[in-house]
Amino acid sequence: FAHRLQFTIEPRTRELIDIALPMLRRITGERVRNEISLLLAEKSPEYGIRQLQRMGILKAIHTGFEAPEHLIGLYKRVREYIAEPLWHDAYWHVLLSHLAEDQIRAIGERLLFGQPFIEGVVATHRLSYRLPQLSEPSPKVSEIVALLDGVPELSLEMANVLMSEPAIEHIKQYRQTWQHIKPIANGNTLKSLGLEPGPQYREILSALRNAWLDGDVTDNTEEQVLLGQLVKEAQRHGTE
Repeated sequence: FAHRLQFTIEPRTRELIDIALPMLRRITGERVRNEISLLLAEKSPEYGIRQLQRMGILKAIHTGFEAPEHLIGLYKRVREYIAEPLWHDAYWHVLLSHLAEDQIRAIGERLLFGQPFIEGVVATHRLSYRLPQLSEPSPKVSEIVALLDGVPELSLEMANVLMSEPAIEHIKQYRQTWQHIKPIANGNTLKSLGLEPGPQYREILSALRNAWLDGDVTDNTEEQVLLGQLVKEAQRHGTE
């Protein structure tokens, strides 16, 4: 409110706020989360969040809770790169994903976020801060796909906010093209070749997909050759 209405908090009011900070521990996580969510609905919530940090309110909610250093710029990037219906969740991802995983989980539980949301923020943390392979200029496509398969869609979108090139381009290529590349063969194909169902199905199909992704296979004929080799190898191991 101080930012929205352009007024300064008086010293005595600030003293009362400081005295009341320990009381935050007694307020339910849902209520605290809802209050912050109302703030995130503001036109420029970064200034309100920064004020909460300056006043020690984030730390009072949880000792590990602090805003990222470049909060203002990151929130502006959210509005530039993320669709407006997702701004609220994206703001939370920015606010939490720079923290260590255990802190993300602890704060998420304190604020009574659902587990899927917490895991989504953890995914954003891992993607943005713990996968240096994404920043390599010419990585193997199959390795990038292995890292990104299963990552929530919002976490992938947050790359435009939290990451830089070439990682942004790699994730863009994954979303637009790479994740959709599949081998022509499937489980029925393997069964028709006399291979018994089992873990080798996943291994063979994964190897075929990787070959397509990395350019080692470029057409059906080349896939059939590789498939024959993989099936023979699996059958040989099955008889050992």
